[in-house]
Amino acid sequence: MKTLRIIVVLVGLGASAVAQGPKKTDPAKPNLSDSFANTCLKALEAIGDFEGTGSLTGPAKDALEDARVEARSTGAPETLMVANLLNLAIMHSKDNFVRENIMVKATTKLTNQGMQPNQQAVLEKVQNDPELSTALDATNKRESECSTTLEKAFRDRIAIPLPGACATR
Repeated sequence: MKTLRIIVVLVGLGASAVAQGPKKTDPAKPNLSDSFANTCLKALEAIGDFEGTGSLTGPAKDALEDARVEARSTGAPETLMVANLLNLAIMHSKDNFVRENIMVKATTKLTNQGMQPNQQAVLEKVQNDPELSTALDATNKRESECSTTLEKAFRDRIAIPLPGACATR
C-alpha cells in the first residue's frame, strides 16, 4: 500500500511537470544544457541498474535527484525531461516487479512438476515456456525502447514528449 501511495505521488509530480512543459519543441535546436543532459544520462543509467520493485533508493534515487536539481526551474524543456525520467523510473520499478512475478511463476511450475528449482532451472523454464518468455521479452523490449529513445534525446540535447514506449500500463 505504501508503494502504491509513493507511485501515485510520483505520477502526480510527473504529470504536473509535463503540464508545465512546452506544447512543442524544435528537435532541430538543442534546448537542454550540456551539464543537464550529462546528469540525465547518468540518471538514466542508474535507473536502469535499479533492481527494486518500489520507490527508487540508493544511486538511482540520488541520480534522479541530481537531474531534478540540475534542471533550470525556468527551463520548461528540462522540466519535461525530468518528468520523462520520473516516468521511466516508475515504469522500470513496475517492470522489475513483473520480471519478479515471471520468475515466481516459473518456480511454481517447476515445483508443480516435482523438480527442485534452482536459478538455472528457473531461467531455463522461463526461456522454454512460451507464455513466460513472451511476457519477459515484451517487458524487456518496451523498457529498452523507452531507454534508447530517452538516451538519444539526452545525447542530442533535445526535449521530447514522453515516448509511447515509456507509458506505464
